[in-house]
Amino acid sequence: MRAPFPLSSRLSSRLSSWLSWRLSWRLPWLLMAGALSAGACAGHREPVGGGGGRGGGGARGPICWGDTGCNEDAPGVVLKCVDAVATKTVEFCDPGMTCSLGRCVSQSCADAEMGTGPAGCLFYTAALDNLDTEDLKPTLIVVTNPGLTRATVYLQQRADSQASGQSPTQTWPVVQNATINGGSAGSFTFAGQPLQGTGYAPGAARRIVSDQPVTVMVVQSDNEDLRADSSSGTMLLPLHGLGWDYMAMTYQQTLTARIAPLLGARGGAAEVAVVATQSDTLLRIWAPGAPEETPPTEQVLQQDGDLFQLVTNEEGDDLSGTLIRASKPVAVFSGNVVTTYGKTAQGINTPDMAMEQMVPISEWSKSYVAARLPAQTTACDTLFASDATLGPVSYWRIVASKQATLEFSWTGQLDGLPSDPLPVTRGLPFRLVVSGEGDFVVHSNVPILMTQGMDCEATLSSAVPVDAPLGPLTFALVPNFEHALVIVRKDSRDAPPVLLDSYDISDQFVPIADGFSVARREPPSCYDSVGACVHQLTGAHGLTLRGMDVTSSYATTPMTWVKCGTDTCR
Repeated sequence: MRAPFPLSSRLSSRLSSWLSWRLSWRLPWLLMAGALSAGACAGHREPVGGGGGRGGGGARGPICWGDTGCNEDAPGVVLKCVDAVATKTVEFCDPGMTCSLGRCVSQSCADAEMGTGPAGCLFYTAALDNLDTEDLKPTLIVVTNPGLTRATVYLQQRADSQASGQSPTQTWPVVQNATINGGSAGSFTFAGQPLQGTGYAPGAARRIVSDQPVTVMVVQSDNEDLRADSSSGTMLLPLHGLGWDYMAMTYQQTLTARIAPLLGARGGAAEVAVVATQSDTLLRIWAPGAPEETPPTEQVLQQDGDLFQLVTNEEGDDLSGTLIRASKPVAVFSGNVVTTYGKTAQGINTPDMAMEQMVPISEWSKSYVAARLPAQTTACDTLFASDATLGPVSYWRIVASKQATLEFSWTGQLDGLPSDPLPVTRGLPFRLVVSGEGDFVVHSNVPILMTQGMDCEATLSSAVPVDAPLGPLTFALVPNFEHALVIVRKDSRDAPPVLLDSYDISDQFVPIADGFSVARREPPSCYDSVGACVHQLTGAHGLTLRGMDVTSSYATTPMTWVKCGTDTCR
């Protein structure tokens, strides 16, 4: 889809004037309109009533999740909701099923959706623009079943129900399916031309649906043929991890000598894609640098699975700090077609795609462990030679939900960290280039988003959030990459042993600061099937990982967040 889908009339007048600024988003970042969440917590099962159906957390009765909802006093009933008010019953769940987030699911799915981890039963994904040589290569979806019960999992592609006259239950036909035993993994692959440039793509998203809780990771250009030139991946957020308010994180569009000859690189353009999970979703978008009183650009996503995308087109443009507010839960993905972080260096390093699913502002953390992802020592000539004063380099970006004060803690020798409390302007990304073998801890007085760029091959993965523990995790890696795991432990007298594939690695942790320790492991290489790449981790507080080849890479961090109590989650 080289030409964007025609834009709606609602968008055309405002977006055209926005884009006529030549997307000159090198101005100061976004001044966010309205107050954003001051607490790092997720608000998902919110009672109908005050605050537009989003206030409070302890009431019983009807609870709306956009267009549909559930009644906690009658858990087998699905309700229709209009403007966050339950109006009538639309479905009775089958025996053994219960209502969760406005649909009928198994009890195990409902239990997972009350939690705050990466396992769930419904996920949305969309492919971002990559190099022309990579756009039609397979995207790999890795599905891991952490439970004991066999899971039946479906990959769905939305059909055009308006054109075909299909009923609502037929608008997401199954295109692939798999049965995955407990403690094992399976996969799907798909290929298709992503939307290129700013525009609207109806039905561009895909869904992964399971009858048991699973985790899902997506890698674009999956290196199955060992010839990938640009890859990126992210662990998907389940439905209960999605939200209404987001801020994007990307890198500046910067054309370097190695990016210039690449077909479809768009000069290293930044890109943000928003996916609807329900029909008639109104997006309100503030561009970075827009004054707080500036009216937002508005766009309606007409149906579940529709996608709206922003892409930069000028040198120095950056979508970091773009504020997206939606009337219903959405999934947001952002990154760059390719990037080298604006760096040019000789030797073994290449432009690579950067892509990450954004975490809603309500799920940001106040504390992170910045655990450096090591590049391959045999296939990496640093992009940061001038910054490598004390050893390996890690590249970090931070954006705050409101005016913030950051404090950094570390032990050992690290160069590039502020020694005093650091003020960070609301919505204005802060950049850190840190050299040295160690890791560090970041604390903020308000929730922040913190991402990491790995040396040599670009990534955009989250730092490890530590406001909430990870818990036991079964995960699968992508075949044909060389992998590194960085595991975070919270130290205490009664801390459980950390087990990786039933092997006690507790003695391999190195203290970093503030009661946290880090261990690095390189699991054996795996090939052919994701079923041969499954690992189990228990006793850890967090994890980040990367896969790397000579010309491509991916990195991801399983997310955790603090669940709301009786306070508002907005």
